[in-house]
Amino acid sequence: MSKNTQALIVTTLLAFAGLILVLDATRKGIGVQADSTVYLDAARNLTAGSGLIVMSPQAEMVPLTHYPPLYPVAIGLVSRFGVRVETAARLLNAGLLSLNILLVGVAVAFCLRNSFWLPVLAAFLMLMAPDILGIHTLALSEPLYLATTLAGFLCLALYFENRRPLFLLAAAISIALSTLTRYVGVTAIVAGCLALLFVEPWNEKSPGLALATILNRVRRRIPLAFVFGLIAVLPLVCLSIRNRLVTSGVADRQLAFHPMNGAKIISAFSTVAQWLLLGKIRFDLRFGGFVLECIALAAVAMFVWKRGRPVAVSDTTSKSSLPALLVLFSVAYLAMMIFTITFFEDDSALDARRLLPVHVALLVLGPWAASIALSRLSDADLSRVRLLMIAMAVLLAGSYGLRGTLWLRTVRQDAQGFASRTWGQPRAFGYILKMSPEAVIYSNGFDAIHYLTGKPAHMVPEKIIHGTGRPNPHYDEELQQMTSELKAKGGVVLYFKNLEERSFLMPEAELVDRLHYVKVPVEVTTFYAPKPD
Repeated sequence: MSKNTQALIVTTLLAFAGLILVLDATRKGIGVQADSTVYLDAARNLTAGSGLIVMSPQAEMVPLTHYPPLYPVAIGLVSRFGVRVETAARLLNAGLLSLNILLVGVAVAFCLRNSFWLPVLAAFLMLMAPDILGIHTLALSEPLYLATTLAGFLCLALYFENRRPLFLLAAAISIALSTLTRYVGVTAIVAGCLALLFVEPWNEKSPGLALATILNRVRRRIPLAFVFGLIAVLPLVCLSIRNRLVTSGVADRQLAFHPMNGAKIISAFSTVAQWLLLGKIRFDLRFGGFVLECIALAAVAMFVWKRGRPVAVSDTTSKSSLPALLVLFSVAYLAMMIFTITFFEDDSALDARRLLPVHVALLVLGPWAASIALSRLSDADLSRVRLLMIAMAVLLAGSYGLRGTLWLRTVRQDAQGFASRTWGQPRAFGYILKMSPEAVIYSNGFDAIHYLTGKPAHMVPEKIIHGTGRPNPHYDEELQQMTSELKAKGGVVLYFKNLEERSFLMPEAELVDRLHYVKVPVEVTTFYAPKPD
């Protein structure tokens, strides 16, 4: 039995462990965040036969356009087996973590044809990484996006190896599905097209670096890249046309320039630091540790560069185009994230959720790079560097294992987000359920109210436009409209204290200081209503 076969057996066991871990971590229910309420609402309406519609911040049922549809469709399909959409999301995400662990292990084994420990190490890190576990225990689209993207790149790497059109078609279809899961899936299309144009398959002799030769080679490959890109992007084009027809825009995002600031750059480095040995500890300690870890890695890289010999393709080094694909994808993905934050989502940051695909790509690229480094060394240097790398791998696996275990111990006690006991049992919801159907509800937690009570709720006016970071020019008009509607139909404004991330909405203090609202005489002090005339 080859080392790769042994590694795939262990990886399969780790994938099964991932299934059990997610089911155990979500035994109180799948985690629900703001985006989750949209996915679950769309899946619930789809299962009920109403189509892909969701409750808007204006308390109206509207077509789903802000998010792609594949994840709620997948939840709806699972719920067809007679389970609630929350249970369907829980089962789906558990299966997706299992699949993603298997895909990462297969990817490393595909790059390193005679390795046992490196595929197993990558699969274990995928299993125990707190950010990866956390995303798979929330009703979010990232797990499905990772699965479709990884599968697409594996199929494309197989096409580079044997030139069978079936693999190219499978890659295009899988990556097309990733764009229907998250719009940023277009970066995988870009990476795939660039690879088909410029990446040289390992089993083809390089034609040289002359400009004329390169241009001729690219020209011959353009039809192939065009066909791949056309198949991959066609479903997204159809979705964009549908969004344009049912709404006034393609994906209801507003363009505005707001460049990356220091806080967002620090947030990105803080996220990357957690991928190494240190987790969520004090920032100065995490930053210092991150710097030391980077220095150590740079020192090893410099030693290998100076003492190493040219890489020769052998049974122990990469024969796959997959590393080049993942590098192209990571660069394209980061560029798209920075572009999106700069022009569309001022309130977003390069946090653990948004950088998750890059983290997963590095779990494949890291072992591959380590193997390449070892293959460059002479026998005299090999034993020392190998010992150092083994120590680093043990420390990394131990850090991930410890942090993952501590995270699991905490999360399994209660569901996350709006599904937790803290959100599920406030007296406010009991009061809301007793209100007349005609009464109007405004809130900074309009999505939580609709998710937990089924009642429609309006979002309070935005003081700062969500996404652009610019002052709302219609703020005063919207405040007056809210007051008039509450007085005419009756109703309340409910403010939740634990939604600090929604500071772009009207401050609670303005209800009393500016609008002169009065507290509703119930046992919940965050209810307000307009002062009677």
